[in-house]
Amino acid sequence: MNGTRAAVAEKPPERGPSRASPGSGRDPPRVEPPSVASVLVVDDEPDFRETMRLILQMHGYDVITCSDGAEALALLRGGVRPCLILLDLMMPRMSGVQFREEQARDPALRDIPVVVLSGAGKVERTAAVLGVECFQKPIDLPVLLDVVERFSAACRRKG
Repeated sequence: MNGTRAAVAEKPPERGPSRASPGSGRDPPRVEPPSVASVLVVDDEPDFRETMRLILQMHGYDVITCSDGAEALALLRGGVRPCLILLDLMMPRMSGVQFREEQARDPALRDIPVVVLSGAGKVERTAAVLGVECFQKPIDLPVLLDVVERFSAACRRKG
């Protein structure tokens, strides 16, 4: 690789035409909210990102990955709105702590839930300071899927 890191956005599977509610013809049709929740995985380890992407896609989630906090912020500020951000703490360029501090200061982004997944020591204390949930790597798959589903279900209800 030439040192450039790019976000990988997986194209969602074709779902056919969206279902719009019938209107009078004058009002624009209202499209139902997506039934598939999206998850943003932010981690500098390519193998971890790919594993998370595959696991979550196998369980029906759309997954976007970023290699550091700066890349994730750029994506979010560009309009991407995941139901959940899974965030590593130790990353180059912009760490998870720096990302979360920036995200919390931005009114347009602060309400996107974040869960820290990190192998860093004292992750619980750092997560508490950041006001987010946390899990130590490696995380048990059933626990991970329960966390993702809890936040995704809340996101779908907001729809």
